Amino acid sequence: MSRFRVPHVVLAILVVAVGFAAQTAWAGPQGTAADTVIIVDIADTIGSPGTGVPVSIYLQNLRDSIAGFMMSITLSRPDLMAFVADTTIDTCYNCIDSACTHIDTVQCTIVIVPSTTTGTLVHNWDYVAARTEGGTNLRLTGLADIDRNRSPLPILPYTNGVLIKVIAQVFCDIPDTLSSRTVVLQPNIVGTFFTDPKGDTISVAKLISGSITVPYTMKGDMNHDLNCDGYTTLQDVVLLINTAFRNGPQPGC
Repeated sequence: MSRFRVPHVVLAILVVAVGFAAQTAWAGPQGTAADTVIIVDIADTIGSPGTGVPVSIYLQNLRDSIAGFMMSITLSRPDLMAFVADTTIDTCYNCIDSACTHIDTVQCTIVIVPSTTTGTLVHNWDYVAARTEGGTNLRLTGLADIDRNRSPLPILPYTNGVLIKVIAQVFCDIPDTLSSRTVVLQPNIVGTFFTDPKGDTISVAKLISGSITVPYTMKGDMNHDLNCDGYTTLQDVVLLINTAFRNGPQPGC
Protein backbone atom coordinates (compact mmCIF):
# COMPACT_ATOMS: atom_id res chain seq x y z
CA MET A 1 0.00 0.00 0.00
CA SER A 2 1.53 3.33 -1.12
CA ARG A 3 2.51 5.92 1.44
CA PHE A 4 2.97 9.60 0.82
CA ARG A 5 4.38 12.34 3.06
CA VAL A 6 1.83 14.88 1.90
CA PRO A 7 -1.27 16.57 3.35
CA HIS A 8 -4.67 14.84 3.11
CA VAL A 9 -5.95 17.02 0.28
CA VAL A 10 -2.84 16.27 -1.77
CA LEU A 11 -3.25 12.56 -1.20
CA ALA A 12 -6.87 12.71 -2.31
CA ILE A 13 -5.91 14.50 -5.53
CA LEU A 14 -3.20 11.92 -6.26
CA VAL A 15 -5.52 8.97 -5.63
CA VAL A 16 -8.20 10.39 -7.93
CA ALA A 17 -5.61 11.06 -10.61
CA VAL A 18 -4.11 7.55 -10.34
CA GLY A 19 -7.54 5.97 -10.62
CA PHE A 20 -8.39 8.02 -13.66
CA ALA A 21 -5.03 7.32 -15.28
CA ALA A 22 -5.52 3.57 -14.89
CA GLN A 23 -8.67 3.79 -17.03
CA THR A 24 -7.16 5.99 -19.73
CA ALA A 25 -5.50 4.74 -22.92
CA TRP A 26 -2.09 6.32 -23.25
CA ALA A 27 -0.52 7.05 -26.61
CA GLY A 28 2.94 6.79 -25.08
CA PRO A 29 6.13 7.18 -27.06
CA GLN A 30 4.49 5.72 -30.14
CA GLY A 31 1.96 8.59 -30.36
CA THR A 32 2.10 10.85 -33.40
CA ALA A 33 3.16 14.47 -33.28
CA ALA A 34 -0.40 15.56 -34.02
CA ASP A 35 -1.96 13.91 -30.96
CA THR A 36 0.88 14.44 -28.47
CA VAL A 37 0.17 17.17 -25.92
CA ILE A 38 3.10 16.64 -23.50
CA ILE A 39 6.70 15.71 -24.32
CA VAL A 40 9.11 14.65 -21.58
CA ASP A 41 12.74 14.57 -22.71
CA ILE A 42 15.54 13.49 -20.38
CA ALA A 43 18.85 15.16 -21.23
CA ASP A 44 21.98 13.27 -22.27
CA THR A 45 25.06 14.06 -20.18
CA ILE A 46 28.37 12.66 -18.89
CA GLY A 47 29.62 12.00 -15.37
CA SER A 48 33.02 11.07 -13.95
CA PRO A 49 33.42 8.19 -11.47
CA GLY A 50 32.71 9.26 -7.91
CA THR A 51 30.69 12.36 -8.82
CA GLY A 52 27.05 13.34 -8.56
CA VAL A 53 25.61 14.06 -11.99
CA PRO A 54 22.74 16.57 -12.33
CA VAL A 55 20.20 15.36 -14.87
CA SER A 56 17.73 17.79 -16.42
CA ILE A 57 14.25 16.54 -17.28
CA TYR A 58 12.73 18.75 -19.95
CA LEU A 59 9.03 19.33 -20.55
CA GLN A 60 7.20 20.61 -23.61
CA ASN A 61 3.59 21.50 -22.84
CA LEU A 62 1.74 21.72 -26.14
CA ARG A 63 -1.89 22.24 -25.14
CA ASP A 64 -3.29 21.92 -21.58
CA SER A 65 -2.38 23.61 -18.30
CA ILE A 66 -0.43 21.21 -16.05
CA ALA A 67 -1.13 21.43 -12.31
CA GLY A 68 0.28 18.08 -11.18
CA PHE A 69 2.41 15.17 -12.28
CA MET A 70 3.77 11.82 -11.21
CA MET A 71 6.65 10.29 -13.12
CA SER A 72 8.63 7.04 -12.92
CA ILE A 73 12.20 6.74 -14.27
CA THR A 74 14.47 3.67 -14.24
CA LEU A 75 18.28 3.49 -14.52
CA SER A 76 19.45 0.69 -16.81
CA ARG A 77 22.87 0.08 -15.21
CA PRO A 78 22.87 -0.45 -11.44
CA ASP A 79 26.53 -1.47 -11.74
CA LEU A 80 27.56 2.05 -12.78
CA MET A 81 25.39 4.44 -10.77
CA ALA A 82 22.32 4.89 -8.61
CA PHE A 83 19.95 7.49 -7.24
CA VAL A 84 21.44 7.96 -3.77
CA ALA A 85 18.93 9.21 -1.22
CA ASP A 86 18.81 10.55 2.31
CA THR A 87 16.70 8.44 4.67
CA THR A 88 14.35 10.34 6.97
CA ILE A 89 11.74 9.37 9.54
CA ASP A 90 8.58 11.36 8.92
CA THR A 91 4.78 11.28 8.97
CA CYS A 92 3.02 9.44 6.15
CA TYR A 93 -0.64 9.19 5.27
CA ASN A 94 -1.88 5.68 4.55
CA CYS A 95 -5.14 5.02 2.67
CA ILE A 96 -7.18 2.44 4.59
CA ASP A 97 -9.75 1.84 1.84
CA SER A 98 -9.52 1.92 -1.95
CA ALA A 99 -11.42 5.22 -2.23
CA CYS A 100 -9.11 6.79 0.36
CA THR A 101 -12.05 8.05 2.43
CA HIS A 102 -10.29 6.86 5.60
CA ILE A 103 -6.68 7.83 6.19
CA ASP A 104 -4.34 6.58 8.87
CA THR A 105 -1.41 8.71 10.04
CA VAL A 106 1.71 6.66 10.68
CA GLN A 107 5.42 7.11 11.20
CA CYS A 108 7.37 5.99 8.17
CA THR A 109 10.81 5.95 6.61
CA ILE A 110 11.17 7.88 3.36
CA VAL A 111 14.14 8.19 1.01
CA ILE A 112 14.53 11.55 -0.71
CA VAL A 113 16.76 11.89 -3.78
CA PRO A 114 18.77 15.12 -4.07
CA SER A 115 17.02 17.35 -6.59
CA THR A 116 16.47 21.01 -7.39
CA THR A 117 13.62 23.09 -8.78
CA THR A 118 15.68 26.30 -8.97
CA GLY A 119 15.22 27.84 -12.41
CA THR A 120 12.69 25.18 -13.45
CA LEU A 121 9.03 25.32 -14.48
CA VAL A 122 7.96 24.22 -10.96
CA HIS A 123 10.26 26.45 -8.90
CA ASN A 124 7.34 27.92 -6.93
CA TRP A 125 5.03 24.89 -6.74
CA ASP A 126 3.63 23.93 -3.34
CA TYR A 127 4.96 20.37 -3.45
CA VAL A 128 7.71 18.71 -5.52
CA ALA A 129 9.57 15.58 -4.37
CA ALA A 130 11.95 12.95 -5.76
CA ARG A 131 12.19 9.54 -4.10
CA THR A 132 13.76 6.21 -4.93
CA GLU A 133 13.27 2.50 -4.37
CA GLY A 134 16.44 0.45 -4.53
CA GLY A 135 18.44 3.27 -6.10
CA THR A 136 17.49 2.46 -9.70
CA ASN A 137 13.82 3.48 -9.68
CA LEU A 138 13.00 7.17 -9.34
CA ARG A 139 9.55 8.53 -8.47
CA LEU A 140 8.86 12.24 -9.10
CA THR A 141 5.75 13.92 -7.75
CA GLY A 142 4.57 17.52 -8.05
CA LEU A 143 1.45 19.55 -7.25
CA ALA A 144 1.16 23.25 -7.99
CA ASP A 145 -1.64 24.41 -5.71
CA ILE A 146 -2.29 22.25 -2.64
CA ASP A 147 -4.63 24.61 -0.80
CA ARG A 148 -6.51 25.64 -3.98
CA ASN A 149 -5.96 29.36 -3.59
CA ARG A 150 -5.01 29.66 -7.28
CA SER A 151 -1.40 30.27 -6.41
CA PRO A 152 1.02 29.33 -7.76
CA LEU A 153 -0.21 29.02 -11.32
CA PRO A 154 0.04 25.75 -13.30
CA ILE A 155 2.37 25.27 -16.23
CA LEU A 156 0.49 27.10 -18.97
CA PRO A 157 0.03 25.82 -22.56
CA TYR A 158 2.94 26.36 -24.96
CA THR A 159 5.40 26.60 -22.07
CA ASN A 160 8.69 24.71 -22.47
CA GLY A 161 11.64 24.28 -20.13
CA VAL A 162 13.24 22.16 -17.42
CA LEU A 163 10.66 20.42 -15.22
CA ILE A 164 13.10 19.31 -12.48
CA LYS A 165 16.75 18.36 -12.00
CA VAL A 166 17.78 15.20 -10.13
CA ILE A 167 21.18 13.87 -9.06
CA ALA A 168 22.54 10.44 -10.02
CA GLN A 169 25.67 9.23 -8.18
CA VAL A 170 28.34 7.57 -10.34
CA PHE A 171 30.23 4.81 -8.54
CA CYS A 172 33.98 4.95 -7.93
CA ASP A 173 35.13 1.41 -8.69
CA ILE A 174 34.46 1.38 -12.45
CA PRO A 175 37.30 -0.45 -14.22
CA ASP A 176 38.84 1.12 -17.32
CA THR A 177 38.52 -2.28 -18.97
CA LEU A 178 34.73 -1.83 -19.08
CA SER A 179 33.79 -0.85 -22.64
CA SER A 180 30.03 -0.35 -22.21
CA ARG A 181 29.79 2.86 -20.16
CA THR A 182 26.38 4.39 -20.96
CA VAL A 183 23.41 4.31 -18.60
CA VAL A 184 19.92 4.82 -20.04
CA LEU A 185 17.37 6.77 -18.01
CA GLN A 186 14.07 5.30 -19.15
CA PRO A 187 10.80 7.09 -18.28
CA ASN A 188 8.06 4.52 -17.69
CA ILE A 189 4.64 5.04 -19.24
CA VAL A 190 3.12 3.01 -16.40
CA GLY A 191 3.17 5.25 -13.36
CA THR A 192 3.62 8.48 -15.31
CA PHE A 193 0.78 10.92 -15.75
CA PHE A 194 -0.10 14.60 -15.68
CA THR A 195 -3.20 16.42 -14.42
CA ASP A 196 -4.88 19.73 -15.22
CA PRO A 197 -6.11 22.22 -12.56
CA LYS A 198 -9.41 20.31 -12.27
CA GLY A 199 -7.61 17.07 -11.41
CA ASP A 200 -8.40 15.43 -14.78
CA THR A 201 -5.66 13.39 -16.38
CA ILE A 202 -3.88 14.72 -19.45
CA SER A 203 -3.51 11.37 -21.10
CA VAL A 204 -1.38 11.77 -24.23
CA ALA A 205 2.35 12.08 -23.65
CA LYS A 206 5.59 11.23 -25.45
CA LEU A 207 8.45 10.09 -23.24
CA ILE A 208 12.04 10.30 -24.50
CA SER A 209 14.87 8.47 -22.73
CA GLY A 210 18.12 10.14 -21.72
CA SER A 211 21.56 8.82 -20.90
CA ILE A 212 24.63 9.32 -18.72
CA THR A 213 27.98 8.25 -20.17
CA VAL A 214 30.88 7.54 -17.81
CA PRO A 215 34.20 8.55 -19.42
CA TYR A 216 37.42 6.63 -18.91
CA THR A 217 39.58 7.68 -16.00
CA MET A 218 42.19 10.30 -16.83
CA LYS A 219 45.31 10.08 -14.69
CA GLY A 220 45.89 13.34 -12.81
CA ASP A 221 42.33 14.63 -13.23
CA MET A 222 42.00 15.49 -9.54
CA ASN A 223 38.88 17.65 -9.80
CA HIS A 224 36.96 15.39 -12.23
CA ASP A 225 36.33 18.23 -14.68
CA LEU A 226 36.22 15.78 -17.61
CA ASN A 227 39.34 17.22 -19.24
CA CYS A 228 39.90 14.68 -21.99
CA ASP A 229 42.54 16.61 -23.93
CA GLY A 230 45.33 14.46 -22.54
CA TYR A 231 46.78 16.93 -20.06
CA THR A 232 46.12 18.19 -16.54
CA THR A 233 45.34 21.77 -15.63
CA LEU A 234 46.73 24.09 -12.96
CA GLN A 235 43.71 23.31 -10.78
CA ASP A 236 44.61 19.62 -10.83
CA VAL A 237 48.19 20.39 -9.80
CA VAL A 238 47.05 22.61 -6.90
CA LEU A 239 44.67 19.92 -5.65
CA LEU A 240 47.39 17.28 -5.92
CA ILE A 241 49.82 19.38 -3.87
CA ASN A 242 47.18 20.12 -1.23
CA THR A 243 46.31 16.43 -0.95
CA ALA A 244 49.90 15.17 -0.84
CA PHE A 245 51.56 17.81 1.36
CA ARG A 246 48.92 19.95 3.09
CA ASN A 247 46.39 17.41 4.38
CA GLY A 248 43.92 18.54 1.76
CA PRO A 249 40.77 16.62 0.83
CA GLN A 250 41.22 13.22 -0.77
CA PRO A 251 40.09 12.84 -4.38
CA GLY A 252 36.74 11.18 -4.87
CA CYS A 253 38.12 8.14 -6.65
